[in-house]
Amino acid sequence: MKNNPSFTTIELRHLLQLSAELLTTTEPLDALHSTGAGISRLFHPGGLVILVVGDDDDALAIEFDGEGRRRKLGYHPGLCELAQQLVHGAEPAPVEASSENRYVWGKFPYPSGGGIVLVSWPNTVHTKIVSSAQAIVKDVAELTGAVMSKFHGQARLQREVADHTQALVASNSAHALELNRRDKAEHSLRLLSFTDELTGLNNRRGFFLDAERSFQIAQRQRMQCAVIFADVDNLKVVNDQRGHDVGDQLIRDAAAVLRESFRKADVIARLGGDEFAAFTVADDCPDRIVERLCARVEDFNRAQPDHAYEVALSTGIVRCDPDSNMSLADYLLEADKAMYAVKAERRGKSKAYVAEK
Repeated sequence: MKNNPSFTTIELRHLLQLSAELLTTTEPLDALHSTGAGISRLFHPGGLVILVVGDDDDALAIEFDGEGRRRKLGYHPGLCELAQQLVHGAEPAPVEASSENRYVWGKFPYPSGGGIVLVSWPNTVHTKIVSSAQAIVKDVAELTGAVMSKFHGQARLQREVADHTQALVASNSAHALELNRRDKAEHSLRLLSFTDELTGLNNRRGFFLDAERSFQIAQRQRMQCAVIFADVDNLKVVNDQRGHDVGDQLIRDAAAVLRESFRKADVIARLGGDEFAAFTVADDCPDRIVERLCARVEDFNRAQPDHAYEVALSTGIVRCDPDSNMSLADYLLEADKAMYAVKAERRGKSKAYVAEK
């Protein structure tokens, strides 16, 4: 993150875990609990307090011990009082020491007020350890402030948390793809606005949001990647002869087949109607993708002999060239063209086809 771009892998994982936890919070106290527990996992301090001051000096404060357990205010003598002085006063030196304790803190803006994350260690802890924590505490404070601000406006939360999460991923590109896969909390936050209601897959917006990030990383690192466009065959016939409820079930079945044919790391979406798309990174080759897809289609139809229809897919696949200036949207259009070319040429001959650009 911006206060320290050279976090260790362990610190980066803890920070991303904290970011993901904060994305799912719906109450201010839950957000402060997550922040306190996250700092405790990182540093095991002597104690910490988080203070948020809003309109008319209305304050919310919560105090933790070094294991991240919530304690009554005043459990660490003078800690809450020091936090109140700091949140109302000018920004002092980053590390303060008393006869018994050392402190670091990070302040953050809050609508019509401000907040602070204040962490303390016994004086027996080496000054270098305390000083090294300052950048992380500041970043955690900024993230906490962004989350607390969501209770005044959800749209601003999404922008700020997305910026902080993306900054975490960008700070260590070697871990970006793996960490991105595990960011389930962010996916949950976006679920309503980026998910297709009928199938549970990404919708068009969700596809471009998730796939674009992986696409940019793959292009920079010259990793193999491909865009797949799939069309459900005979949907109109099923709708006309069996009704739209049966047609909807055909779409859900096709989505289930696609979901089983790709890996968890791949991005799969229903673009609308009978059209689906997928983006895959570091898969062996398009032929292997087609083999998996054909096998899943055959397995599904074999297991449903009395179905009113058979699932059939026409598929176009385009490999992405790292030396090309084409965008993800350009590759999706090329995969669409490849699918229709194959559909016209080989209609009815198999359950899934591949056309490689």
